[in-house]
Amino acid sequence: MAKKTQSQLNQQEREELILSLEKQIAAAVWLQAIGNIAEAILVSKLLLIKEEVQGDTKVVTGIWVQTIGQVMEAIGVTKQIETVDPSIVFDAQRLTIMGDILQSVGAAVEAIGGKQILQSQQEGFIP
Repeated sequence: MAKKTQSQLNQQEREELILSLEKQIAAAVWLQAIGNIAEAILVSKLLLIKEEVQGDTKVVTGIWVQTIGQVMEAIGVTKQIETVDPSIVFDAQRLTIMGDILQSVGAAVEAIGGKQILQSQQEGFIP
């Protein structure tokens, strides 16, 4: 039996497919969040036991900010697919966007810390 194209799917099949894909997306976002949590914990432990280099604290802080943002995004995405109430969907979308913004800020802080680490290890300017 050949696969149906999008135009061949009836409305109910399309809605079921959309819901299935949304659930898979939510699961993937949660997997990312779990990975970020593990990374943040492990990097924090590493910082406690090794000799700190200028920039290390910023890297760890950036990772934690990204982790918080990723968890917020995961909660928001999950809420979006679990409800049909437009006001809850809107709030969930806002939470998701705030999570994305935090992840961006965290990545910037981590990059600044990484640059400081490189500069402390080498002479000269590193872009």
